[in-house]
Amino acid sequence: MIENIEEIIKLIEDSRWDEARELARGSPGALQAINAIKNLTRNGVVEKEDLEKIKGLKANILNMIQSRWLSEFDVEYFTLIFAYIEHAEGKIR
Repeated sequence: MIENIEEIIKLIEDSRWDEARELARGSPGALQAINAIKNLTRNGVVEKEDLEKIKGLKANILNMIQSRWLSEFDVEYFTLIFAYIEHAEGKIR
């Protein structure tokens, strides 16, 4: 399970990628999510179009998580991705 999600998100917001990875080092899924978030960001911001695409997948992925269909790696990955997307979306509003 990922610990310190909020702290990881703060580090990502500050473009402190190495520190975010260090904090998430016990979670392979979170490490990959950090890499994915870095690739999604352009000039430190996720594009609104990308946010909408990910939000469209969220309900289906949450159903898979709840049914325990996904691996722990996948759960960690999507947990951090969704937490970051919610944070980024809040900044857009």
